[in-house]
Amino acid sequence: MQTQTYRWTATQEDGYALAQAIRGKKRMRKLMLASCLGISMVSTSGFADQLEGIVPFENNTPADANDVNNNNLILSDKAQDLDARVRQLEDVSTRLIREDSAARFSTPVSSSANTGTEVGGLRKLDGGKLFLDNIDCTADPHALNRAYIEYSRFKDITFIITGDCYGDYTLRDPEDPSQGFIQEFGQSIGIQGNIGENGELPFPRLIPHPISGYLSLVGSFGGGLYLRNLEIIAPDRGAAVLYSRGATGSMSNVNIQCGQEAPTDLPASSAFSQGIRVQNGAVPYLEGNISVKGCRTGLWALNGSTVALYGDLAVEYAREGMVIQKNSSATLWLSPNRDATIDIKNTNDAIIVSDSVVQLGWPDTGKIMDVGGDIDIRSSKVDFNATLQLLDPESTISVENSDVSMALISSGSDATQTEAYLDNTALVDRLTCSGNSVVDLHNKADGTLIPISQCWDTNDWNQHINPPTRTP
Repeated sequence: MQTQTYRWTATQEDGYALAQAIRGKKRMRKLMLASCLGISMVSTSGFADQLEGIVPFENNTPADANDVNNNNLILSDKAQDLDARVRQLEDVSTRLIREDSAARFSTPVSSSANTGTEVGGLRKLDGGKLFLDNIDCTADPHALNRAYIEYSRFKDITFIITGDCYGDYTLRDPEDPSQGFIQEFGQSIGIQGNIGENGELPFPRLIPHPISGYLSLVGSFGGGLYLRNLEIIAPDRGAAVLYSRGATGSMSNVNIQCGQEAPTDLPASSAFSQGIRVQNGAVPYLEGNISVKGCRTGLWALNGSTVALYGDLAVEYAREGMVIQKNSSATLWLSPNRDATIDIKNTNDAIIVSDSVVQLGWPDTGKIMDVGGDIDIRSSKVDFNATLQLLDPESTISVENSDVSMALISSGSDATQTEAYLDNTALVDRLTCSGNSVVDLHNKADGTLIPISQCWDTNDWNQHINPPTRTP
């Protein structure tokens, strides 16, 4: 039987055409594959870098069909290998996103939120910022976890959620916590609730994973955590929201509840839960309309961290309302437009400050801050610029080696009236000072300092340090 032969002059254009036939969907891959294949199919003068097994042909020389088919198979295998490598590079890119896959978790990725250059079904995101605005946990509470795992390579991701999502979203396997979790360095995560254009929808919820029992709402390793328009149901151990190791971020319109049921009393003494914990050099911004209920500690800052309150915070049913310690600070006023306070009700220890700095309210504020529980200040500088309304008639104030400025009224009093402010008689059994302490007790109605026998104020210390000069 005669062998079938034909003439084929292999050129770079032929290689490009073959690449198009192998993968015709993505323009970027076509260009890359065509370039590689075309080089392999030039005449014998260009065979130095040809693929192993390729049979070379010369112009005007018959080609055996078996050789041609074998060449095609080698080129096809190489094309698929190159395609797999390109796909792998796309999968680890921190700037490229496939529009078809991202569409599963968002409205079209070409929306204005995901800006960048589009080529061949891929979009290069400006700044590597990914916006996924359709994380619907209504039918699948693992949806947030699944979306994060698929796109965890990106350094800046914002999720818009609906329904009840499992908050332990960094698990490697959403249904098997024993597989561990992912922790990216320097990653910024935003989770926002979809509450409709006019706020007509209920707040979506972040709830503990049914197996791990945890949330993973953590900003750490220089990253960021941004939470907005959310209900957070936290377990009775650990922090509902944690900022640590140089992280930053913000919270606004967030309600945190420790435990499944709305609290009606203090948590158990054995509970070790915190609504918001800030530690190890972290600097979050709490931007207002934040509440914490039923946690052992409402707000806890320690180890050189700073809490910047740009709006009001409310803590209720906590054994400790606010704890600021170990060279940390809570700066609750930065300008008259950011006049913020913390309302603390139904607690044992409302405020504990140790080796730290706290400033509550703008100096000329007319705001009232509710305080239900004891106040303990040690080795610290504290300015309560907002008037403290002591809700508990038996609560105490202890000051040790500290500088404190405050104005005190009892529950239900009118802060515009001079007689509303607690004086030495009212505080004799409630206020104690020790060490080198300065306590300035203000009457904001008439602008005077109220003298108290238990503590020295600024005037007392000035007279002691700089006594009047005697006339000889």
